[in-house]
Amino acid sequence: MANEYGNYTSVNALSPSDVTLSEANTKVVGVGGTPGGNAAIKGTMALFENAYFEAEFTASSGAGRARCGIATQDQNLLIFAGTTAGYCVLSDTSTVYHNGGTLFTQSPTDTVAVGDRIGWLMTDDGFKINIDGSNWNSGNEIATGLTPSDWFIGCGVDTTGEGVKFYFHETDWENKPSGALPISTANLPTPAVVNYEDEYYIQAGISHSNGSTTAVTLPKTVSGGAMARIKRTDSSAGTSDWLCFDTIRGTNKAVKWNSQEAEDTSTYDDQNLTGTVLTLPSALTSGSYLIEIFYIGSYFQVKTYTGSGANKTESYPASLGSLPGFMAVISRTATGTFNPAWHNSLTDDTYYLKTDTTAAQAAAATMWNSTAPSATVLALGSNAESNTNLNTYVAYIWANSGPYAWGKYTGNGSTDGVMVNYGGYSQHNFLKSSSAVYEWFTTPAPLNDGNPITTRLQLQSTTAAYTTSLVADLISNGYKSRNSVTSGENISGVTYVYGAFGIQPLTDGAVNQGRAR
Repeated sequence: MANEYGNYTSVNALSPSDVTLSEANTKVVGVGGTPGGNAAIKGTMALFENAYFEAEFTASSGAGRARCGIATQDQNLLIFAGTTAGYCVLSDTSTVYHNGGTLFTQSPTDTVAVGDRIGWLMTDDGFKINIDGSNWNSGNEIATGLTPSDWFIGCGVDTTGEGVKFYFHETDWENKPSGALPISTANLPTPAVVNYEDEYYIQAGISHSNGSTTAVTLPKTVSGGAMARIKRTDSSAGTSDWLCFDTIRGTNKAVKWNSQEAEDTSTYDDQNLTGTVLTLPSALTSGSYLIEIFYIGSYFQVKTYTGSGANKTESYPASLGSLPGFMAVISRTATGTFNPAWHNSLTDDTYYLKTDTTAAQAAAATMWNSTAPSATVLALGSNAESNTNLNTYVAYIWANSGPYAWGKYTGNGSTDGVMVNYGGYSQHNFLKSSSAVYEWFTTPAPLNDGNPITTRLQLQSTTAAYTTSLVADLISNGYKSRNSVTSGENISGVTYVYGAFGIQPLTDGAVNQGRAR
């Protein structure tokens, strides 16, 4: 029988926790662990306006233990003071908690008890709660200023036997609010980009012969320009750079993602980065290559500018259509300490990373003039790395939407690592520790067959692709780390920022299949 609602959300079995799951991953029961340490479990789909679910505590060891609610991807549902937390209600309380403090206390008191049915309804910018059909806050929003797609269902159970049962199917609800929708693929908002290869991003792994003309067929005509990033991957080459060419500077002009060198205008012949075919430079030696093409337009822009040594802004050729997620700046005319990068999940807008080093984030208010880039302009301070007087630069800017995703998480030091939800399957994932010195680890899909993916590259390095055990799983809705504490990619307590390219969204029209393991 056809299901008009598509595939429903469930509790994400890939979220690491000291719990057991049952009843089609809708019931969570604790099996011990440190209080708060197993509170990271989330749902498999992001929320949206009018998304609704119900939950009840099946058992609890007392107030402050079992809890349910909503959390963002990088949050744990904790109630301890000073922690980063989502919004939750606790067994045996009348309070909604947020970030370790009291957000809302029901008056007159309506205490949540084991067996009570708790209903959560997302609005366009917040949420409402009912307990056994009784509306808290007179049916008004309890929190506002939220973006629904940033949030997931969440729960926490600290003690053996504690439990939370979720009800995601509308036939199991007891108290359906007006307009409430199940969290399912059929009700997910229609993504702006259904097919990332349509005119936004493509990726290929190919063989190239020295001095030959090697053509890569593109799935759609490139009419608005593009950037190509090329890296040799086979070990017989010894070392090779991450080369970037684009139609803004000229397709024979190479800058290096991983190196502080001036733009190379003499080594490479002109490439075809328009039309339906990419022609590789004949100067590339024989070997295997990873090729990425980013289409200039919505979601990706290339901006060239000349430094002034003073605070200023630079306008993009066209709007990204949304706020950026990542920006890399490369000097074209000088060597030295350059290649700064901005990421939307660094501590704040005074911080930066370097694409050519393993260094952790560093602070410099003069780098971006303490201002995040917008959908139309980038801000520059007086720092020599991004704005030396009369030096020329190229900035590559990616949107935080469409076929790209950016964010952060905290490592857990386990082969049952952190699960990052992109809302779809991605072609290329990278991560960089922002709080410690570790490599820019990257896992392109063409270099790996099945799960776990074991072949990776390092974005700051000239080294070839190399293989290690249990790097990660690429799954239908994101990325699951499989690295232990010794890997550098999942150190317990270390903060990592990540990016994903070429996301095939999880929608009812294109339900993705996970890779085989």
